[in-house]
Amino acid sequence: MMKPALKHLVFTNFGIGIKDELWLSYRLEIFANTVLPSLVNQSNQDFEWVIFIDEALPILHRTRLEQLLRGTDLNARTLQVSDYSMVSRDITRLIKDVDEQTLITSRIDDDDCIHEGVIALIQAEATSEHNASEVLLISLKNGLEFLPSDECYRPVDYDTLALALTMVDKTSGPKTHAITQYAHHLVVSTLEQRQISAEHIHLTREEPLYLYTKHPLSDSYFFGARARILGSPESVKGFDPTLFSRFGLQQAQLVYLSQLLRQSPLGMPHKYLEKLNNVRQQLRAERKNNDGPETAVVSGLLSQKARLEIKASRPNPVRAGSEKVRVAILGSSATHNLFKFQKKALERFEVCFYMSQSSVISYMAPPCLDARFCLEANDAEANRVLWDASKEHWQQFEKSRPDIVIVDFFDESIGIATFGTSIVTASPLMLKTLAKCGIDYTVQAPWSEEAKRLRAWALPMFLDRVASLCPNIFVHQANWASQYKSKEAIASFAGSTFESLIELNNAIIDPMLDSLEDSTVPVERIGGKDAGLIAGGVSRWAYCPYHYDSSYYRTIAKQAFAKMVQYVSKNEHKWAFCPYYYHGTYYSTVAKQLLARVIN
Repeated sequence: MMKPALKHLVFTNFGIGIKDELWLSYRLEIFANTVLPSLVNQSNQDFEWVIFIDEALPILHRTRLEQLLRGTDLNARTLQVSDYSMVSRDITRLIKDVDEQTLITSRIDDDDCIHEGVIALIQAEATSEHNASEVLLISLKNGLEFLPSDECYRPVDYDTLALALTMVDKTSGPKTHAITQYAHHLVVSTLEQRQISAEHIHLTREEPLYLYTKHPLSDSYFFGARARILGSPESVKGFDPTLFSRFGLQQAQLVYLSQLLRQSPLGMPHKYLEKLNNVRQQLRAERKNNDGPETAVVSGLLSQKARLEIKASRPNPVRAGSEKVRVAILGSSATHNLFKFQKKALERFEVCFYMSQSSVISYMAPPCLDARFCLEANDAEANRVLWDASKEHWQQFEKSRPDIVIVDFFDESIGIATFGTSIVTASPLMLKTLAKCGIDYTVQAPWSEEAKRLRAWALPMFLDRVASLCPNIFVHQANWASQYKSKEAIASFAGSTFESLIELNNAIIDPMLDSLEDSTVPVERIGGKDAGLIAGGVSRWAYCPYHYDSSYYRTIAKQAFAKMVQYVSKNEHKWAFCPYYYHGTYYSTVAKQLLARVIN
């Protein structure tokens, strides 16, 4: 029987909607040493590779990309789009012109690899007499998770709905089905919802069919993937030259990739794409508004979109050979105690700057210009009061050269004092100093309406300023605890003298934490209620909702380490704080939180 004519299109997106040239440079190097040689290495070259790029992709990167393609014998081309949403439209136009009986469309990311026989395998399945369905979905089941930065990999056996995921359209007439019309992780359920009868074929072979590359510039959550691979008993160190050559990767490329990704910046935080996509969706919705788009709304969304697009990478706080990770704390003792009580677990870190008892309102307020203001004392607490008044904490923070900054909002519970043109945090020593200096002031309770308005005004600017000095921002979700631990018993503060204070103060902190979802400054979160936040632990703290139990600090020390440290040297296996230990019963609470972030 004559083999039916077919057209096989392979689609890849590169850098659409991203203007960060550092991110683009590293992703292009990854592209050149993963997916490109992998497709060049295919035993069957009867396919067309279409790479969608942003029409605003800098000429430097566009020229380099096109030179890479011209240096191969691939039938490959780039297509420029103005927005990510335009990709599906252009693919619909492409497939309408297909005359062949069978249309095969596959998707592959710009950092992944497939076995040399995968294209041939897909085409054989697509044209097989045994697969009679007019629409087929083909996925690769067995492969490898590939961790170049640590020179290791592990075998996996699951339905990947990403690498070379393929749709076959054998319907008569113009073709209408392409794999990119569906969110890859929802394609099966979407086909069912649309009542499209599609046979799903899971391909498994003796040799792995794909290399799923995990690296610091991944769109997904790299830290969790790294911990998962390193913690697996099936993990293999080193690169088998014969095995990796099946994917088109030679030893020189593997060595280069490993060095490149140990030195690379960090890519988008896992919430970054969510923020960017949300803004894009809001823009599309506003432009489709029946009453016409609101100019001010569109302008604001465009501003947010532009800021996100140029900030797709951030410095890597841990380089190979670094002795300590420098941490600045802009927050309360609730965070500083983490480094006091978990010294061994966090010995890779050093606190280079600590600023407590300062509200975000005070951070963003004008400095005190009253010549009468002075302090005789010269200790850490006095310095913090001076910095809060003069706003010199910004200069001190910048001078400390931190790799990471941890912020908490616990000290918002203190309240603010206003005098002259300035606002300061109403800490006991601050109020005592103002009175001693003969400066009249007015105190606003932290839960007052005026404080709430000022806080809403100050927080976005505070995050912007912090990010401009250190973009690696972690937020410790420190609340007033509603429960405490006394010996082995857990008790509630309900009915105690603390009950109303807990409610009042958490009503200040919770909205600030919630607002981070809408911020254009990406942050990582650690700790909080879902991580088992609980007070007590020692007798003198038994009834203080703002002093946490040691078990909570042990939990967030592990959590912080997993998020902050990317590269651990070979002789550091003595540390028992790998993220996969969270599955123990002792850490059952935090496991729920980590699973959502770690397991994709």
